[in-house]
Amino acid sequence: MFEDNKIIAMTRSLGYALQQEKEFLEYMEARQKNDEDAELQSMIEDFNEVQTQVDVLLNKDEKDTEKIEELSNRMDQIYQAIMQNENMANYNEKRVQFDQLMQFVNRILLVSMNGGDPFGVKEEDCTGNCSTCGGCG
Repeated sequence: MFEDNKIIAMTRSLGYALQQEKEFLEYMEARQKNDEDAELQSMIEDFNEVQTQVDVLLNKDEKDTEKIEELSNRMDQIYQAIMQNENMANYNEKRVQFDQLMQFVNRILLVSMNGGDPFGVKEEDCTGNCSTCGGCG
């Protein structure tokens, strides 16, 4: 129905252009390094296993609060180790930068959809608090 629509063609071009941006490329590289980091992946697997164990214990009628607390502490330790991993730290930084770019793109689109001037939207216009913003609608 919309395949021949001009806005769809422009959106595809926008998607392609997005994939050429520094923020996207750095985010993808950081994601790949995370995927290839065996130690990090092992810690993530451990975290998920412990989380599953906690979920099982929480769903039992009789809660073993001591075991739940022990496993929760273990989860916290693993989480801290994951977040201190160099590749994970880099990934999180690059993800935030890419998210900021996408939020700016989305803000331009939202202003446009509400009849506003897409060229008037500035990156610094956003406070991060949507309740203070008149631009998105």
